[in-house]
Amino acid sequence: MVWSAPTPEPIGVGIDIEQVRPFNARTATRFFSPNEREQLSQTAAHRRDLLFWRIWTLKECYGKALGVGLGYKIRETSFELTDTKVFATVERQFSFTQYILSDERGQFVISLCHPKQTDQADDNRVIRLTTTQFEWSFE
Repeated sequence: MVWSAPTPEPIGVGIDIEQVRPFNARTATRFFSPNEREQLSQTAAHRRDLLFWRIWTLKECYGKALGVGLGYKIRETSFELTDTKVFATVERQFSFTQYILSDERGQFVISLCHPKQTDQADDNRVIRLTTTQFEWSFE
């Protein structure tokens, strides 16, 4: 599932939403940096699918914010993730926010990328939500 928010002028904002599901290891080999592949291999098997989609949605939303989709140095751009933070090595000054949603249908990852304000400290964060905290639907 891919969502994008069209704007009249490019403003450097990207969003990607994916449902957590089994991933294809070839995709990680093709698009992930060596550090990201290492993170994936060192993660417990029961958490690997979530980590894959967390990294993938960050790569997607960053490419959308750049206006190039996956047409950037995707393997040279790296994200390191903890349960509460996103650490990014990106060419431009962007902030990232990631939401992990859980409900009876499974888990979903939403990643947002937007330009960092010049006086803004690094505030890349991960927010975990359940559907009891807000209303959402796919129509």
